[in-house]
Amino acid sequence: MELIKFIQSFASPFWDSFFIQVTWLGEGHFFMILFALCLWCVNKEFGYRMGFAFFSNDIWNSVLKNTFQVPRHFGQMGIRTLNEVPIGGFSFPSGHVQNTSSYVTSLMLHFKSRWVYLGGFLLVLVVSISRLYVGAHTPTDVIGAILAGAGWVVLSEWVFGSFAGKWLELRLLSAAAVLFLGMSIAADSWYYSGAGSVICILASYYLDLKVLRFEIPKRLWAKAGLFIVGYILFIQLDRLVQPLYSLSPLGNFIKGFLTVFWITMFVPLLYTGVQCILVKWSGERGRQLQ
Repeated sequence: MELIKFIQSFASPFWDSFFIQVTWLGEGHFFMILFALCLWCVNKEFGYRMGFAFFSNDIWNSVLKNTFQVPRHFGQMGIRTLNEVPIGGFSFPSGHVQNTSSYVTSLMLHFKSRWVYLGGFLLVLVVSISRLYVGAHTPTDVIGAILAGAGWVVLSEWVFGSFAGKWLELRLLSAAAVLFLGMSIAADSWYYSGAGSVICILASYYLDLKVLRFEIPKRLWAKAGLFIVGYILFIQLDRLVQPLYSLSPLGNFIKGFLTVFWITMFVPLLYTGVQCILVKWSGERGRQLQ
């Protein structure tokens, strides 16, 4: 608690606003931007790997929280909690820090650059400090989240890598079966949402491999256009179906599934369809001019 008191001793309106914004980097909304950018514009295979690691990390975080059931340390003497930050559920480990540790570890494993290492370290550090500053977690919550997030990515990389071998369908169905089995036991909404997202990742990966075969644009302007238009579509579609979600386990599962579906299947399918139409149109126009 002394570390939290020390960090909060620098409290000011500026730092309040700063760390409230920083803590957003550990939320799913920020990751969806990163996920879409990687999947549509950088490296499709890496996008799927990072998405699989991140959303399965959600499930892992839910399991850990409900296993240890550490209560939040609200109301401790000398510790303040910023009301502007939504806080709920058990304390250990920190979901925001584990999320950040997850995608940062994925980026480090893929790019293997000293600048990515440095930037990733600083990002995890500042998000960790933000969770202490806003009074949402203890140092134990933060350290545990860093280790849990990074360790899970290493494990998920091995699991996802196994999908590239023989018996692809059997391996994917086995992974989905494990998730469905967990849904019959778990009672946490985050588990159902995470399971829906992971199952959508697995289904999309298979359908793209066998049917869609989405290709990332080669030109920078095409990548920028795809990302901007695609993400606007994602936001609007996600908002459109929000009223249809319920707080039931099935509702949370559908929410997790559709949130990922717009990025992994809908936008790539739409882009591929438009591209085919343009290629066909340009070919016919070329024949007419001959």
